[in-house]
Amino acid sequence: MLTTTSTENADLVRELGADDVLDYQLVDYRDTVRDLDIVLDTLGGDATFSAFDVIRSGGAVISLFGPVDDNAAKRLGLNPLMRQVLWFRGRDLRRKAKAKNARYTFVPMNLDYTHLATIRELVESGMVRPVVDAACFEYSNAMEALAYQGRGRAKGAIIVDFAG
Repeated sequence: MLTTTSTENADLVRELGADDVLDYQLVDYRDTVRDLDIVLDTLGGDATFSAFDVIRSGGAVISLFGPVDDNAAKRLGLNPLMRQVLWFRGRDLRRKAKAKNARYTFVPMNLDYTHLATIRELVESGMVRPVVDAACFEYSNAMEALAYQGRGRAKGAIIVDFAG
């Protein structure tokens, strides 16, 4: 598994299971990486489109923040008019995927409490290791927590304490 991160986080992502790490501050992955089977896009925007430049023919791009594809729109229960609008907006992405004979999937991040039990089992078994940033915010400082997250320097999940 290959991932991008900053130099300061390279050891952490290796501990989490990355085999190869590229420092995005020093190297543009689009210049060095080719023929990947799957790209997990966690950025959206231009990164979603450039993911098709580094996958192999027949590969797949899975995005957490890219355009909503029709299958995701159906799973989200969007009405036909909204699905048509999203279909039209996704035409450039579909062209990019078709040129690579690739698949594109948008995975919406839905809060589903039934998944919490599965996540708990994975954490308790050691298969998943949660990473939590050292910063913790009181509920009254929730906006500060959002600003901290927005600066992109958090290492893992940010805790907002509702118990006070």
